[in-house]
Amino acid sequence: MAPKPPATLPAWAKVLWYVAEYTGYQLLARTTYADEIQGLPLAPGTTPPTEWRRFSIKCEDTVSADTANDAYVSIDIVNYTNGVVDTTWTTADYGSVVSSIEPILAAWATNMSVGHSFTEISAYRMAYHDPGYVDPKTGKYPCFVNSGPPDFTTPVTHVGVGTALQAAQVSATTTEITGARAGWGRTYWPFPASTVLASGGGIANATVDAFLQVVHDKYGELMANQFPVVVPSCFSGKTINRALQTVSAVRMDNVPDIQRRRRLNKATYSKTLPLS
Repeated sequence: MAPKPPATLPAWAKVLWYVAEYTGYQLLARTTYADEIQGLPLAPGTTPPTEWRRFSIKCEDTVSADTANDAYVSIDIVNYTNGVVDTTWTTADYGSVVSSIEPILAAWATNMSVGHSFTEISAYRMAYHDPGYVDPKTGKYPCFVNSGPPDFTTPVTHVGVGTALQAAQVSATTTEITGARAGWGRTYWPFPASTVLASGGGIANATVDAFLQVVHDKYGELMANQFPVVVPSCFSGKTINRALQTVSAVRMDNVPDIQRRRRLNKATYSKTLPLS
């Protein structure tokens, strides 16, 4: 049986989940707490698609000034109003979410290496394609509708203060735990300074404790304000599975991780030695 949401979640913060079976596209509810997620309509007059927002947080490499070296962190958030998913977002809604995200950025900046700075938060409209939609060009089943330009953008300033650099692709991670293990999310926090490492090469326990507590508190604040953090999923194996799973806990360990796409864009020095 599919897991039920934790009892500690408020009633409105249900798991939003449906499964679209590949054969026949039969829609099945995965839990008794599930709401159907409406995909992009395929015909005029149908129910509008369920929307949420993906908050994209820009972290600039201010040393190289090469925009290809900037890193981005994303957080997916649903807007509830009176217990119902609200696909509209007001300026006040965005302001409320940003006020909860900024303390997380400020906390991570104390662990981030100098020469890097969080400079901007943008919010993109997100929606699923109907599970029966096939891209006429590729023949594939694309998960998300094209977001287009951001619906909201605001500047922020949270500057890294760590005095010793690591390789650009090194990161620390927090895990977003949901009701289904396969649907857990992971956030890669960029450019940790080498000073956060303890002997043995792991992140210091005190650093893990302090940062995770801030993430926990602010995710909880978002949930209390009816803006729960969610993890989107598209497939379960080869089965189309359009789901937004509410985050019920957060976890962090002391093992540094790697995001290869964050490696420096251009080499500033290279040397070749021929074999004679």
